[in-house]
Amino acid sequence: ASFPVKIPRMCIELHGVERTKHVLDPFLGIGASGLASAELGIDFVGFEIDSDYFETARERISAYAPAESVEAD
Repeated sequence: ASFPVKIPRMCIELHGVERTKHVLDPFLGIGASGLASAELGIDFVGFEIDSDYFETARERISAYAPAESVEAD
């Protein structure tokens, strides 16, 4: 299921941006949590088994943070 970037962003902010070093999303989907992390300047790792969803997430995150490394394995 897709959801707006503001939902993971609110969760990260609720946890505390200052004390959050990394965000891990084992079900990346289209990358909302990755975008929220990029907006907040937090390192992010996400996993997605569906190659179409992964490609969409990679494109979205790369468009927002092109200098960041987005890799497939």
